[in-house]
Amino acid sequence: MKLTPFGKLVRHHRLHKEIALTEMSAAVGVSTAFASAVETGVKRIPNDYPTKVIAALDLTPREAEELREAAEISASEIKILMAKNAPRSDREVVAMFARRFNNLPADTKLSIRTLLEDDVVE
Repeated sequence: MKLTPFGKLVRHHRLHKEIALTEMSAAVGVSTAFASAVETGVKRIPNDYPTKVIAALDLTPREAEELREAAEISASEIKILMAKNAPRSDREVVAMFARRFNNLPADTKLSIRTLLEDDVVE
């Protein structure tokens, strides 16, 4: 059984706080089988699941942010929200990126990452 980064972190916090999977799943409102399947990556992480787990495990703000990041990293699909009035050219760029991402060489992905990190405005 291979855990996702999200699953590893959830399990770490559960065990550290001595919370059984059955207890956490009840607090989150899902079956134990579903919670286990999410931890192991068999089931995708529902959008509201990290927030519910954060509350159930009473995580600190720092732990909560780490868990949200782990959920993003663990996702096999990532949704890009665009403004309804986004130009067609923007939509074409996003669609092209999605279609070609898996075949991009590692150095190209690194270049894109560097470009995006450099352009982040805080």
